[in-house]
Amino acid sequence: MLKKIFLVVLFLVLMLAYKVLTTGTGSGNNTKSLSNDEVIKQVHLDDLTINQGNQTKKKLQSIPRYSVNDLLPKPHQGTVIKHDSYALSYVEDYELSEWVAHQLTINHIRGQAKRRSRFKYDPLIKTKSASHKDLTNSGFDRGHLLPAADRKSKQKDMNQTFYMSNVAPQDRCLNQKGWRKLEEEIRKQLPEYDSLFIVTGTVVTKANLTLGDNDVVVPQYFYKIILDYKSFCSSTYLVPNSCLEDIDKSYQISIDSLEKISGIDFFGKLPKSFQTNFESQVGCLGI
Repeated sequence: MLKKIFLVVLFLVLMLAYKVLTTGTGSGNNTKSLSNDEVIKQVHLDDLTINQGNQTKKKLQSIPRYSVNDLLPKPHQGTVIKHDSYALSYVEDYELSEWVAHQLTINHIRGQAKRRSRFKYDPLIKTKSASHKDLTNSGFDRGHLLPAADRKSKQKDMNQTFYMSNVAPQDRCLNQKGWRKLEEEIRKQLPEYDSLFIVTGTVVTKANLTLGDNDVVVPQYFYKIILDYKSFCSSTYLVPNSCLEDIDKSYQISIDSLEKISGIDFFGKLPKSFQTNFESQVGCLGI
């Protein structure tokens, strides 16, 4: 009798173990495979839930789709100017934009728009922006903040990337190698995302080097924030204005850190709960 009871118990244990291994119900885990986008969203939700309690997850599932205007940084030293497909904050004392912000989708990089050969004054800046001649023979490239290749779908949008307000004196090696590769990598990975919001700007720590008749200040650093505002994952780079052939992840910082360095409040219009989470991220997007 004891032998029969032992065999029955052993059989039940083996059946239970088999059920756990094949369905996962014994551990409470769901073995359904998730796509990369779903994994990113779930990690984001879990992080916020840990930080702010169980009600956060329910609230995040009904996040409204923020507009580009909602995502514009606050000006620190400059005046906000809005063009057809991007906005900027222009600092007259430096003849330089502290930030340029634009949306980027796959449609923006498809098209036949032609690059201009010269840069021109920004007509919306009443005090006049820097001129093309200011950087001629200066030893620095005219570095786009909003890349021309990000606006290939419309000729008018492409032309507006050649306003001098969208330009900063950039180390030639950085412009043609490391910075260019970073911009290309963003466009290469763009099909993975519905839409990106990008803020590119300059950091002036000392204004001791100026160029041309308009005294254009040479920035000491450049930065780029890449935000997938569907999942609220972001990656942020801060690089010195010097020769970098490649920009790797060692140059990534959090938005919180960049705000302290630049003095700019980047996403001040968003709820504090979002800012607390994604502004502390480092390299969430993988770009």
